[in-house]
Amino acid sequence: MKSKSRGVAPACLLALFLTSAEAGQTVFHFTSEPGDFIGLGQELTLTPADANFNVNRNFAGGVSIFINNFSFPNPPRLIFWFTDFAAPFGVDLMPGAYEGATRFPFNDASVPGLSISGDGRGCNTLTGRFDVLEATYDIISGEVISFAVDFEQHCEGAPPALFGSVRINSDIPLPVLLPPRITVENILNDQGCVEATGPTGATINLSASVPVPGDFEFSWTTSTGEIGTGPFYSFLLGVDVTAAVFLTATDVSTGEQATAMTQVCVSDTTPPEITIHSPEPGQVYFGKNAMLNVSVDDAVDQQFDQIHVFAGHATDVSLDGEGNEVQTKLPPAMTGPDGTTITEISVEATDDSGNIGRASVNIVHQHDARP
Repeated sequence: MKSKSRGVAPACLLALFLTSAEAGQTVFHFTSEPGDFIGLGQELTLTPADANFNVNRNFAGGVSIFINNFSFPNPPRLIFWFTDFAAPFGVDLMPGAYEGATRFPFNDASVPGLSISGDGRGCNTLTGRFDVLEATYDIISGEVISFAVDFEQHCEGAPPALFGSVRINSDIPLPVLLPPRITVENILNDQGCVEATGPTGATINLSASVPVPGDFEFSWTTSTGEIGTGPFYSFLLGVDVTAAVFLTATDVSTGEQATAMTQVCVSDTTPPEITIHSPEPGQVYFGKNAMLNVSVDDAVDQQFDQIHVFAGHATDVSLDGEGNEVQTKLPPAMTGPDGTTITEISVEATDDSGNIGRASVNIVHQHDARP
């Protein structure tokens, strides 16, 4: 079995008689080696900002924690993880090292019980170990006040390991600095990108955080060559461009560093805005062609060569190069039985990203002489 050195902090003693405690950090974190079935070779960090932590004493005198976001409104994905820890022979779980653990609750009474499972994945059998660094319980109810544990688990006894930690209202630091989190403050469009606001693209607004207490400094770099510092960072990104953003968090007290990366993009999904200045809706024309006066506006593509006009038949009409405006005669309409024809004039403009803007107006052609 692989193992990592995990010393038990000597100052972390069992306190069975405490009735209150200052709230520390609450976090579930693991790193998974390639081939591990539970973590799939990935890394995960959950805090109360991501999910609820339901902490209970289990029947074996240990601690079980169910972590889920079932009550969160509109979660992007469901989260559900289970962690179980138990001492041998059903005694209260106390600070110390627990070697040779097997799957809880099927562990033999003489060995510790351990189980980390979630997202629909669990071990049939497992081997592992864990270090309880802190365990305080209410003297009357027995409920957990604070708890800290580091663990190592191997599914089916295989070499790939799941290493991790749980902290419940604990000031015991994690054995590793957790990766920082990058939050894109912009609202994303249907393509998952920041919407372009002009010909040069859009300003990407980012914020940095670390999911544990501490004093951290942040530095930013991008694949487009931009750099910055601080918990908030902004940079300009062009239309239809994707950039990688790297964030490094430095623990001021220890100098330890951790890095995170995300991708951001800018795209144009807003169609051009077409305004038909004339003719006006319902306007009556007596035996003459209507004059079409149209303007096209778009934040990103500020010039249009032509528009597509439908008025009984389709035609492409050129725009002037300055104000994206056109004034042209419409073709004559066919006469109806009552001497009038209601004609729908429809105008389309397509920008460079393929967005199509549309506008229409109904007019009346009166072919009979005026009464």
